[in-house]
Amino acid sequence: MLCPGCRSPLRPAARDLAGHAHWRCPACEGTWCTIDEAIAGGLVSADAPRTLDGGTGLMPCPGGDGATLRPLPAPKPVAVRPLGCPRCRHVFVPAATRAALRGAATPAPRSAARRERLHAVVDFENHPLVHAIAVPLAVAATLLVMASPWGEFFRALSISMPVHEIGHALAALLAGVWAIPLPFFTFILGGHAWSAVLAVGAAIGWLLRDAVRRRLPARFALGLLLLPWVVHGLAGNDAGRDQWIVFMGIGGEFVLGALLVLAFFHRLHDAPSWDLVRFACLALGTAVLVPAVVAWDQIAAGSRPLPTGSFLRGGDDPGGDIDRLLAAGWSREALVDAYVSLGRACLFAVAVHWLWVARRGWRERASLGEAWRRLRARPRAVDPGASRPPPSAGP
Repeated sequence: MLCPGCRSPLRPAARDLAGHAHWRCPACEGTWCTIDEAIAGGLVSADAPRTLDGGTGLMPCPGGDGATLRPLPAPKPVAVRPLGCPRCRHVFVPAATRAALRGAATPAPRSAARRERLHAVVDFENHPLVHAIAVPLAVAATLLVMASPWGEFFRALSISMPVHEIGHALAALLAGVWAIPLPFFTFILGGHAWSAVLAVGAAIGWLLRDAVRRRLPARFALGLLLLPWVVHGLAGNDAGRDQWIVFMGIGGEFVLGALLVLAFFHRLHDAPSWDLVRFACLALGTAVLVPAVVAWDQIAAGSRPLPTGSFLRGGDDPGGDIDRLLAAGWSREALVDAYVSLGRACLFAVAVHWLWVARRGWRERASLGEAWRRLRARPRAVDPGASRPPPSAGP
């Protein structure tokens, strides 16, 4: 079994009379034991078994039964609460929590202390209703930036342009062509190479294996999603690969933007810091996907011209993405329909996930107020000198 805190292998420390193992992590010194053992040791409250089925799941259970660990009440207020599994009825107690409950003077390891500080906020930030509210706020912020000419210019230059070039490079790599994304163009290293095919295949294989080992279904689904793209690149000819690489510059803005937003709804990493990183994925994803969808809807309606040319050389550059696709035989109508359809498909995937999370969050809305109260009641650092009485003026 792997430790829920640091993913290191757990080692059995002792067994009780019923044969249940008491496990200890040698890296972060976290404890994995039965809930009865935790109650007897004063690590969780006596009413903890009644709260196992409530709350929000934070991370997968080490037992591999598909359940997620839920926060449990401790006998006294602590910065990081123990986590329990509703199926196997085991409890994970971090070293810092155990030290705080038992009054131990030895602090947790430095790396473990950093993880505990991150754990202190996931109860609130991991709530599905918070996720449902964050999505329209991110879309509104993106539309507000687009309303300003300078804001739109810096957004396109600093966010959309790098994603555009990464879309070219990823399409090339998945098609078996070495490519390096640069700030304003993508450097293609020759033609089809089997070394690129083997490198990409090994990377996807490692992604799938690591997802299975860490029990991360979203990461496994991402690896499976990449496999048809590799087969598509291997089955085509050189002309088809070139068109595919060019098409996925703008197409990458739709696909990668949608994947960043979808990453907000799923756990792609088992570290506690993912609950903070996912909000950065949401901000970047909406800043790429929403402007791309709006722009191509305006192009389809005729209120915006087709973006021919390139960013560096202007509209007369025949080497721009749209110019190359038109020269390869694409018609204007087919090109616009392809990008509009791709954008709407990406929006549909995001909308389905948002509705799923909003429905789940509405069912669990009562626990959001409790999580907010726990967040505000979290112990804060106090100045040691603030509790000292003022010196007396006389005897």
